[in-house]
This record gives sequence, structure tokens and C-alpha cells, in this order.
Amino acid sequence: MLLQLPFFVALYNVLNVSIELRQAPFISFWIKDLSTYDPYYILPVLMGVSMVATMKMTSTTVDPQQQKIMMYMNVAFIFLFAWLPAGLLLYITLSNVLSIVQQFLVRRRIAAGKR
Repeated sequence: MLLQLPFFVALYNVLNVSIELRQAPFISFWIKDLSTYDPYYILPVLMGVSMVATMKMTSTTVDPQQQKIMMYMNVAFIFLFAWLPAGLLLYITLSNVLSIVQQFLVRRRIAAGKR
């Protein structure tokens, strides 16, 4: 997570400062510009769902209080990130989806090795 932070900040700055990316077309159904926020708030919701799924797959604690706090943090991130550039939310969402797929494949390989 700490390794991604410089890329996160750099991507945020590029999307906010770069004149070339302003109103540049993007191949998508609802996102027309990666430098502005998602007008229908689909990406923040997808990001929140992917964060919850990542939390459920990688969580090793069974403390219900800690799981509840983590769930509240994921919901808070949806509202905090709703007005960030769509390109940044796309990066976070795809990163979460790839980590979910990676975790699923690792768990499947471990389960196959135990047989």
C-alpha cells in the first residue's frame, strides 16, 4: 500500500494539472473525461464494493469491532473519493480487482497443494 502512494499522488496531480488531459475523450459509456469526477457516481460505488471484497478476502482478524471499523472506513472512502478524478478512481478500482483475483488464485493454489 505504501508503494502505491507515490503513484496515487502523481496520478492525482497529472489529472488535475495536465492541460492535455482536460476533456480528452475516453472509451467508456458514462465517463467522458478522466480528469473530472464521475457524474453518475458509479466508480465510487464500484471502488467501495471492491474495497469491501478485498477486506473480506484478506482479513485475518476475527475481532468484530475491528471488522466493523474497517467497514465504516470503506463506506467513508466512497464519500471521500466521490469527487476525485475518474481516472484515479479507475486506477484504485482496477488495483483492487486485480488484488482480489490474485488472492483468489493464491488461495486456490494453496488449497490444491494441500490435497
